[in-house]
Amino acid sequence: MPISDPKISIIVPAWNAEPYLRRCLDSIAAQTFSDFEAIVVDGGSTDCTAAIVQAYAREDARFHYCKHVFAPPGEQRNFGMDRARSPYIAFADSDDVLEPEMLEMMANAALSEDADIVVCDFNMVYPDRVIPSFSRLEAGNFALSDDRLAEYYYRFSAAPKPNNYVWSRLYRREFIRQSGVRFTNTMYSEDHLFNLMLHCAMPRITHVGQALYNYIQRDNSVVRQSGKRHNHGQIYYSVFDKARQYLEGTGGSFVTPILGIYAFTRIRSILFYGQLAGLPDDKLQNSVMSFLMGDKVEHYLTMCERHGYLEEYGCLHAIPDEQTRLFRQLLALCLQKEQIAVGKGWFA
Repeated sequence: MPISDPKISIIVPAWNAEPYLRRCLDSIAAQTFSDFEAIVVDGGSTDCTAAIVQAYAREDARFHYCKHVFAPPGEQRNFGMDRARSPYIAFADSDDVLEPEMLEMMANAALSEDADIVVCDFNMVYPDRVIPSFSRLEAGNFALSDDRLAEYYYRFSAAPKPNNYVWSRLYRREFIRQSGVRFTNTMYSEDHLFNLMLHCAMPRITHVGQALYNYIQRDNSVVRQSGKRHNHGQIYYSVFDKARQYLEGTGGSFVTPILGIYAFTRIRSILFYGQLAGLPDDKLQNSVMSFLMGDKVEHYLTMCERHGYLEEYGCLHAIPDEQTRLFRQLLALCLQKEQIAVGKGWFA
């Protein structure tokens, strides 16, 4: 049976979300767990987003409309967290869909395992196909510590099919408060950074081995389109630099292995999204170089090469030797500041 306690605050940042917002809010209203509040933070929409949310709020007292200034999603989530009244916090993106039992299953896991963070799997939903249980997350419990954090990061946050989003999680509100972690003001990847910083506070984490969230892929999404308008290398470096400063401040043994792999996976993301955006080779190379020229990027990539972190990463994920060799080639090209040929299989 659904539990009625604890209550959950689910925060939904929205900006010009009219075409898909009702679908998201309907999936929240249909939850088998009924004791929640949904806080929709409107970041200055110019369409009917406000009217849609206000209509839901009139019909259902669990829904709340909050107007905020135009800001990145992380700032909207901070705004929502400051207004949350519940002991647990969840997030959803305005263009995605929750499975009906998501909140109930996550809340039950949080209570039964006394978890600070509960993580579920998700379905990757494209216009013409669905990849079910995208991250292949298996159920399990993890007590993070200084000597276990890097392995956890390798296995899940930096996996070939990563699960590093805030919408696939339920958080104990008091744990977030005690950690002092807030979302940073970045264009994107703020959820990856938020989770990484929270993990440094060594939470108790429980995995629910079911896909309870539907991540809807749109060709006009911010991340997919921004490569045409912005330098992804500069954007990803700004996030890496925030992660570097935060992690180095902890003095933990996990800092170097995490930042080594983090820097490498950011390069792969620059190439991946640059190719999705159809960038010509010269602009794609310029984006990669913008990242590589950032402070301490070369240092951590060198540590990645010197200490064999790619090999550890490949072994952990049973990546074929041929693919690991391609990873090493990509890393060597980056360290030598040489041209990186696209379409060579960097993403398999």
